[in-house]
Amino acid sequence: MDEKLKKRLLQTFKLEAEEHLQNIRNGLVQLENRTDSEEKISLLEEIYRNAHSLKGAARAVNLIDIVDLCQNVENIFSALKKQEIKESEQMFDLVQNSLSVIENFIEEEDENARILMFDEIQRYQILIDDFLEAGGKSKSVEPSIPEISPTEKKEIGGKTIAEKRKPEPAKESYSRIADAPKANIKKTVKKKPVKVKELRTIDTVRVDIRKLENVLLTTEEMIPVKLGFSNISKELAGLILMIEEWKTKWRKNKLDFLALKDNLEKIEEAFGFGVKIKKLIEFFDFNEMFANDFYEILNDIQMRTATSSKQLSNILFSLDSEIKNVLMLPFKILTDQFPSMMRDIARELGKKIRFNVSGGEIEIDKRILEELKDPLVHLLRNAIDHGIEEPEERIKAGKEEKGRINLDFVQAGDGKVEIIISDDGRGMNAEEIRRTAIDKGLISETEAEKLSESETLALIFKSDFSTAKVVTELSGRGLGMAIVREKINKLGGRIKIETEKGKGSKFILSIPLVLTTIRGLIVESGGQTFAINVVKIQAVINRKLEEIKTVENKETVEYLGKRLSIVQLSSLLNLPSKSSGEENLLILVLSFGDELVGVIIEKIINEQEILLKPLPVQFKKLAFIEGATISSQGEIIPVLNVNDIFKSLKSGAVATGLQAGGIEEEEEAKKRILVVDDSITSRVLLSDILLSVGYDVTSASDGKEAWTELNSNPYDLVVADIEMPRMDGFELTKKIRESSELSELPVVLVTGLSKKEDKEKGIEAGANAYIVKSDFKQGTLLDIIKKFV
Repeated sequence: MDEKLKKRLLQTFKLEAEEHLQNIRNGLVQLENRTDSEEKISLLEEIYRNAHSLKGAARAVNLIDIVDLCQNVENIFSALKKQEIKESEQMFDLVQNSLSVIENFIEEEDENARILMFDEIQRYQILIDDFLEAGGKSKSVEPSIPEISPTEKKEIGGKTIAEKRKPEPAKESYSRIADAPKANIKKTVKKKPVKVKELRTIDTVRVDIRKLENVLLTTEEMIPVKLGFSNISKELAGLILMIEEWKTKWRKNKLDFLALKDNLEKIEEAFGFGVKIKKLIEFFDFNEMFANDFYEILNDIQMRTATSSKQLSNILFSLDSEIKNVLMLPFKILTDQFPSMMRDIARELGKKIRFNVSGGEIEIDKRILEELKDPLVHLLRNAIDHGIEEPEERIKAGKEEKGRINLDFVQAGDGKVEIIISDDGRGMNAEEIRRTAIDKGLISETEAEKLSESETLALIFKSDFSTAKVVTELSGRGLGMAIVREKINKLGGRIKIETEKGKGSKFILSIPLVLTTIRGLIVESGGQTFAINVVKIQAVINRKLEEIKTVENKETVEYLGKRLSIVQLSSLLNLPSKSSGEENLLILVLSFGDELVGVIIEKIINEQEILLKPLPVQFKKLAFIEGATISSQGEIIPVLNVNDIFKSLKSGAVATGLQAGGIEEEEEAKKRILVVDDSITSRVLLSDILLSVGYDVTSASDGKEAWTELNSNPYDLVVADIEMPRMDGFELTKKIRESSELSELPVVLVTGLSKKEDKEKGIEAGANAYIVKSDFKQGTLLDIIKKFV
């Protein structure tokens, strides 16, 4: 058989087998927890069908040993249906382990490794035979398997052990796909007339999800283009207003002009000035006609641009929505993996649970679904570990031996879904949480006394918080819940806790169904422009400087009856402040979960739709910046990381930049650095790095612009790219070295040119340092600059 076809068949089988295995596992967990006999019969039928389908799929690709093991598993379900055996933990364990063996074999891609797995497959075939022969009871001694050397294994491939079963001709290796001899089929099937079915119309296709994500990304990247069209339409409308204003003034002065025109003609006749006056009069006449024609043309262009802009906006919205709909997946894809996981965790902890999922058919953006996996797994693990009591403890408390854990998905309004993880366990002890937080130094005694119950429960989301007495693989490290909240907040969601001592706990997550483009507030601080996700902004307030109070070494203002910690954004980012102490302070109230913080800015520019673009790898650790966006004018705007702002302010690691009487003045002049690069992305990001550590930064788009700037203003250092239009970095460096006034100015070349000869050329030109962008590290750049300035 063709090797490509063989691989394609195996890949198709793998996808089908994964679905059948997952369905069998979920059915087994439900079967184990159900008490209603009718439900059990229905579940058993469903499990039986999946096992039978899995066996058929394995036979189609000639995985004979998997066919045999599937047949054995099917025999267990058949015996259950006939009531020849009863449900037991031994039975469920035996089936689940057999499924794991099948799953491991299917997942393994190395052929030699698969050969070594045949003993395990055959062992479980024998275990199931023994189990059924004993009437549903496991024998105390596991069956022995004849020793087979690796050489023999390679020779016999996938042969099943015949000693325990009816003698058969030796079977072919599993690697024979689709062209296996008919003699290998165990049962003789009576031939029936073949019916030719009408070909089914293909209405679905398998598409690599990454391809769809790339299409979505491309669609979202057209948002700045849409905004640009909209702005052009507005600018054209502004020009039309200007011409209308000119026409209004012209109409008011036209009579005077006509009178002047008659007088000029008379003067020309009397004094003979010749053609000059005539030409001037002709020009004024032409000017009026030209303005009228220009107005009509411009008005037409503006109307067509506005129409095209609206059409583009509608098409983009429709395209974006359709692609996002394609990328919507049901929660079931994620939750189908949970029953087996929950069963394993419960058994590991010696607890018994009933786990139920509802609402799994609700669809959500694939990107959000992927981000939700870890938070949900952690919350479910916690429900077993911290929530559900030991069986004996539950019985003493008058509860069922098995604890109940529910995972419910409920469609909410405003394009959101509520995810509710609830249990009927011991509940949460607010006093214990408060005491643990104090003991770990997360809050003071004074702060603890002021906390409400909901604020106390929220302490579990703090990093390093854990009530576990022993650190285990599942809990005790105090990181999980902090990560849960961080991920939920990053998705634009919220998490709430409800609990009742002795009756259980409930975690309610409110999550958007779709990742949309961000509405960003564009602000100015320290002369720089930034964007902030409006979801993170609770309010915009004004406060006078004298309203600032110092509480526990933190600057605060009153907001909603409480003290709100504040920080000046320019101080946070080490930018020069442009504010005056006489003005009101403009404060953005930012939210992170249930916590609030105030950030002082200088100006709000506007609010617009933005597409968050991740930072390049070398800038991933840039403090306070989570990405960048492109404005409609093509300007790159850094997007602030609200999480970093909270961490800095809460740790007390940053000064507010405020004092009685106004904004602090600079204690010493900042070192001035000129950044030269034709790439606007590189210019902005390099500038941000330098600004974040306190340098005064100016940028230029090429060597010629930089040379003009250097001759106009003093600088302490130049950071330049090499490949630039008009004047490259080599030439700029040479000119600096040849200048009597600038010859001692340090030059650092940051470039993509990594060849040895390029480095030597840079050194010959007079560069003080040469950094290759592919090896770029923020710390290295700052260390080099610090050395020279």
